[in-house]
Amino acid sequence: MIGPITQHKNKVSRKKDIYIILIICFINAFLFTFILYPLLENPFDFLVDGEGYHSLALNLSMGKGLFIDKGVDPLLSDYERTTLLRPPLYPLFLSVIYSLFGARLEIVQLIHIILSTLTCLIVFIITREIYNRKVALVSSVVFALNPLIFWHIPRLYNENLFIFILAFSMLYIVKLFQKLSLKTSMIAGALIGIASLCKGQMYIFPFFLLPGLFYAFPEMKGKVLKCFFALLFMMIIIISPWTLRNYHITHKFIPVQCGLGVHFLRGNVSSKYNFGFKNNSHAEAMRIAFEKERNYIERYSFKTNRKPGEMEVNGLFNKLSIESVKNEPIEFIKKIFTGILAYWYLGGSQFKSVLIAVINLPMLLLACLGLFYSIKCKTNIIPLLLLILYFTLIHAVILAIARYSVPIMPYVIIFASFGIINLYEKLKEKTRGIFD
Repeated sequence: MIGPITQHKNKVSRKKDIYIILIICFINAFLFTFILYPLLENPFDFLVDGEGYHSLALNLSMGKGLFIDKGVDPLLSDYERTTLLRPPLYPLFLSVIYSLFGARLEIVQLIHIILSTLTCLIVFIITREIYNRKVALVSSVVFALNPLIFWHIPRLYNENLFIFILAFSMLYIVKLFQKLSLKTSMIAGALIGIASLCKGQMYIFPFFLLPGLFYAFPEMKGKVLKCFFALLFMMIIIISPWTLRNYHITHKFIPVQCGLGVHFLRGNVSSKYNFGFKNNSHAEAMRIAFEKERNYIERYSFKTNRKPGEMEVNGLFNKLSIESVKNEPIEFIKKIFTGILAYWYLGGSQFKSVLIAVINLPMLLLACLGLFYSIKCKTNIIPLLLLILYFTLIHAVILAIARYSVPIMPYVIIFASFGIINLYEKLKEKTRGIFD
């Protein structure tokens, strides 16, 4: 019989394990951000802000709203404007930091590191909910040591905040798939709404969850629908103020952001340029895409005898995207299959693409093994699997690069960790058989 003192010691020991892993995660992210990354890449400062988040955050902190300065947008660089190009949450997040600490890059990077460390803890909790503590510890260690998780921490990308919010969302989605509950549905819906304000594609995700809920609870279709609509309602409540703001500015229904068409066309160029393993340079494909986009805008300007605004350009590229699917359906299908692969390895250059592939390929193979054993053990992995499939497919259709796969890598890591443990157990059994 285990006494209360022994039980207390075991509990402290169990907590100690995860604390050590979180410290390792923080130290790794810190060393990568402030020592290794500056050696690997050109020195990063606010002037090398490829997506304009610094400009948007400064304007927000000055009370100008989500306002983009002249020269920040590479397509419409001639004029400043209130924009729908970016979702609002990350610029707002930066503006709060600027208001409290000033526009100091090292403070932003440190907060990114803290968010990544907290994500490691949430990954541990999610894995423990689905499998057990052993798998959770392995998942946390792999997360804490994975260089691709840390790659975007030093830079002003919304992935850092999004990965954290997505992990929180997935924790409650996992709970919902374990037990239907209106309260859990509402919390999950609110978190998905917040995540949608960081990355616009998230607001479609609930519709991807619905078939999974019907599959998980085949005898409770009525309750599934109630929980789904509760989730959907909370998500809409969260994003609706921003949707109303967009309608007030444009008189069009834009739930979070515009830009779907331009990203779709960039995905077309990337698919053709990076087909197979010949080029594999996202940066070069984007150079070609930007040139094509400027030509589209110039022809439109010549035809209308005026320079188009942001919403006109958005409408033009949406129309061109639909035409490209109609005119080249085979190319569109090929793009999807190419994108499913490119999503896991395509980087800014051929060297980066090879490096990412070397890191991700073993992880994906182990994840497939973990998925096999999970299905064999009848583990409830539906929410993780749906998330991975959703993000892979939506980016394969639009624009697939390895950067966009980083938010779902924690869930690939969870499957891979279960695969590692099962592989280890099988090898141990075989080794024992040889030496016995």
